[in-house]
Amino acid sequence: MTTKPVEMPAVDIPIWRAEAMRQPSKSKLMRAISEKYSAPKNDVGAMLYAIFDDFTMDDLIYIWKWDMERAGVGISDERIDILLVHLQSCVANNS
Repeated sequence: MTTKPVEMPAVDIPIWRAEAMRQPSKSKLMRAISEKYSAPKNDVGAMLYAIFDDFTMDDLIYIWKWDMERAGVGISDERIDILLVHLQSCVANNS
């Protein structure tokens, strides 16, 4: 059985872009997105493509390895914030 990915509605993208500018912690931003849409981290990673201009495959791989569940396995919140700090200055300008 395949699972359909959770997608961010297009009307919400400007809201999340604004939040990304206010929120320096990408782990907190991703947790908020996950909570809002009941999305797993893979889908949250895909949603970030709509928010950030310079979101890369490397960034997505970091998110895949992120310990979103806080189980003590994977990249910590503190480390993911460091790895994704470059995204703060590259919020997408287009709608």
